[in-house]
Formats: sequence, C-alpha cells, structure tokens
Amino acid sequence: MFAAQSTVQVERKNGLVCVIDWLSFTDVSNLDLMTSLAEFGFSLDEFTEADKGASGYKRMLLHKGSTLRVLYEGNENMGVHYDISGSSILEFYCHMRSHLMQETPFGPGLDVDIDVLCELLRRIRLVGHVTRLDLAIDDKGSPFFTLLDLQAILEEQRFVSKFRSWQLVKDCTTTNQLTGATIYLGSRRSDIMLRVYDKQLERIAKGIEGAADVPWVRWEIELKNEYANIALVDLLNGVDVGSLVFGILSNYFRVVVLDDSNKSRCSTDVKWQQFVDEVAKIQLFVMQPAPTLADKREWVLKQVAPTITGLILADYGDISWLTAHFSDHAERMSRHLKDLVTRANPEWRDLIDDLR
Repeated sequence: MFAAQSTVQVERKNGLVCVIDWLSFTDVSNLDLMTSLAEFGFSLDEFTEADKGASGYKRMLLHKGSTLRVLYEGNENMGVHYDISGSSILEFYCHMRSHLMQETPFGPGLDVDIDVLCELLRRIRLVGHVTRLDLAIDDKGSPFFTLLDLQAILEEQRFVSKFRSWQLVKDCTTTNQLTGATIYLGSRRSDIMLRVYDKQLERIAKGIEGAADVPWVRWEIELKNEYANIALVDLLNGVDVGSLVFGILSNYFRVVVLDDSNKSRCSTDVKWQQFVDEVAKIQLFVMQPAPTLADKREWVLKQVAPTITGLILADYGDISWLTAHFSDHAERMSRHLKDLVTRANPEWRDLIDDLR
C-alpha cells in the first residue's frame, strides 16, 4: 500500500494547474517484450503493430486507446522504450492504477489510496531510466502573463535567466492568419529547455469547440537524460509535481523590476512572485565526471593535433622543441593530471630524465 502524496496533476492555490505532460522511459532489464508490458499492466492484444519502428528500433507498437507507443527490437542493450505523450498521461496513470489494484492480495476493486505516480516511477527506476520528462503549468482563463507580455519582458530585458537564448516562433496560414505562437528559452539540443505557448491558438486551430472563449497559456519545462532522472528522484522523495515545476522554473528564470544596475540584485516582479507561488528554487545539479586520460587524449587529437603536426612537419620531423622542456611541462600539470599519469605509469619521472 502506498501513501497518496503525488499525482500527475496538481492545482496550486493561485489557480494554476501543474501536470506531467510527457514521459519517455526505457526498460533495459533484459526482459522480453511481453514481460515488460506486463510490468506496467499492459498486454500485447491492447496494441497494433506499426508499419515500421523509430529512433533506432526496428519495431513499434501503438496503443489502441491512446497515443502511447512502445519501441522494441533495437540494438543490444537498447531494451524496450515507452513514449507517453501529454494526451496519454492520464490514460496511462489510470491503467497503472487499475493494474496495481489487481495486484493487491484482496482482489480487484479495493478502494485504497495508492500513490500510482510514485509506484510507476519506482518501477521505471528499477528496470531502467527516464529519457524525457515534461512538466507543464496551465494558466487558463485570465493568464498571469500572455505570450505578448512575456515577449515584452524578454525584449525589454526585464528578466534574469540561466538560459542563454530565446526565440519566438509563429505559425500562420497562407492568408496570414495566426494559428500558433511559442517562445523557446534555451537550446532544444540541451537537457533542459523552457517553452511557453498559446494553448488557446492551438486549440482553435484543432477546431475544439469553445476554445476561442478560454484564454490559455502553457509553460513547459522539458527535461532529458540525467536532468529527467534527477527530477524523478525528487518526485519519489515526495516533492509534488507543482512544487517541482515551479522550483525548477524559479531556478532558471525570474521576472524583475529594473531597480538596480546589477540585474541579479533587481527586485522580483510582484506578479511573477504570485505566478510561481513563492516556491523555493530547485537545482538539478548533474555531477560531471572528472576527465580521464582517454578524454584528454581525445581532446588533444581533436583540438591541437593538427597544430602540433604542422609544427613538426615545418621542422622536417624534428620534435626536440617539444621534448626539450618535458620537465617544465610536467611541473605545470595539475594535481589531478599527475594522479592520472602516476596510476598509468608510476615511473613517469624517470622517463622525463631519459627524454632529456
């Protein structure tokens, strides 16, 4: 039995709704497809086979009742991959809850509180890893910030951000009718990106009834790879979806009042404080491994090997200019590099003497 603490959707006291909008994960536990599907409450007859695979996998299953897709038969160690888009998150959640209810020793239909999200994420962590996790904030009705408001904030530099770039992308018909607008902060190739788009325009373009009557701005933080897995751990540790998405957003972006020459010391905009619900910052810190000798060798080959080669060729193959000062170069090595060299060759100091 699991305590009910987190769900895929949370409403904040300021009226904003926070949701998990995309979840991709890979099961690398070396289980066969049928066993992997059963781990998450599915059976093969709930899917149809697609004409081809994707993302390096030879085959793909499409769920009959949602947009869930399952990729399999990739290269060795690629496992079974699951893509759950925003429109399928709730379906997957309900499916998982039904599966968990059937797993209880008291039979199906037992009305107990099960933290389905945490159990799902726990199982994902046991069998593999998350490759993408999108956390969204829905600002409906009377948005705190319209897309035009955010565009003005960015153009007037009334913000502090860890993102180095932003861009506005508009979609229009051939008759110049606006059908979509999105602001991207950060690189789409990085492991964290923020996009803010006009959900109302998107719904109108899809022909959804009543869409024109509901102003709607969506903020989405897309996390990939290690960042996504760090966020997964936060959710498992009891951080609810709302606190997580606003905590990450607060750490990466802040709207300010330009009341100090040093922008980092500027006061936070009052409306922004209300928008983020005064949630404390959450840092997604990824520890970078120390470079190895192989990393350093690769860097030399890519960055300076052509220059070294050119100098040697210009001197008709003479490398004395490089070896003559080995002892001086060795003394300039960092402590970390000296440790790496010593582990590889404990007698490296003797070699310097031989090369003189």
